[in-house]
Amino acid sequence: MNTDMSKQTAVKWLYDYLLHMNETREWRSRDLHIDKFHEAFKEAIAMEEGQLIEAFLDGYKSHPFMAKQYYNETYGGDK
Repeated sequence: MNTDMSKQTAVKWLYDYLLHMNETREWRSRDLHIDKFHEAFKEAIAMEEGQLIEAFLDGYKSHPFMAKQYYNETYGGDK
């Protein structure tokens, strides 16, 4: 999967990815469907974490460690 977000939110990326997978033949296999679905959501969650950290850094010009701490405390990361 491509993780290049190019100003695209994690939710928009996930929507586009799932829509694309629905239009391809490989999505038709039940086993592949479940694996790809799970993989896509895990990737979107990782992208969202990065986006939140980047937003925090942009908004507060803080140290990266503090951004990661903010994410973990606010959204329960690293669980």
